[in-house]
Amino acid sequence: MKTKLERIFNLLIFVPALPIAGFLAGWCIAYFFMSEKWFPYLALGGLALGLIFDIPVVQRIVKNPNPLPLMYGVAVICFYAVVLFGAFMGVPVFHVILSLPAAFLVGSKLAHSNSSEKDVRSTALKTAILMTVLIDLVFVASSFIALISPSTPGDLKGMLGLNFEVTQSMVLSIIFVGGFFLMIVNFFLTRELIYYFHRVLITE
Repeated sequence: MKTKLERIFNLLIFVPALPIAGFLAGWCIAYFFMSEKWFPYLALGGLALGLIFDIPVVQRIVKNPNPLPLMYGVAVICFYAVVLFGAFMGVPVFHVILSLPAAFLVGSKLAHSNSSEKDVRSTALKTAILMTVLIDLVFVASSFIALISPSTPGDLKGMLGLNFEVTQSMVLSIIFVGGFFLMIVNFFLTRELIYYFHRVLITE
């Protein structure tokens, strides 16, 4: 059951990364260097290339539930952070979901290495801090875009259905309060999920 769970999670985390990267790379090459008619060909070609490169990744995961280096997982998490930033136009709220795959990868490694309780707590704390730093970087970039855009107050008014004008000071308040809350949630969610996955995967 544990092995099956690890395989499923690893497949969900790692398998989409290369096809998405290939698709985006093909799209960007077409956008910057080719004419519009090449967009679908290069994007789908990049997607197909990503699927081809995914074959050995899938084979490794099927043979071994914990097959890939942790640094590869870190790179994949950072890649997903960039994708989410673009997909949701800089809104950082959705980046909290990255705590789930990050916590699983770390919890799984800790379980397989038979780490002591002290090491588990130390690693969970460090991982939660690193994920909070990642969220913080995304949040700074998002805040910068929101503050330099003159349409931000109007966008917030329309998005939230407000019947009053949104001022720049209100935007600043939302940024600071929302950002602080987001980082706190991300920190504790990452840490507790690591404890959870480590406990589940190490249980006989």
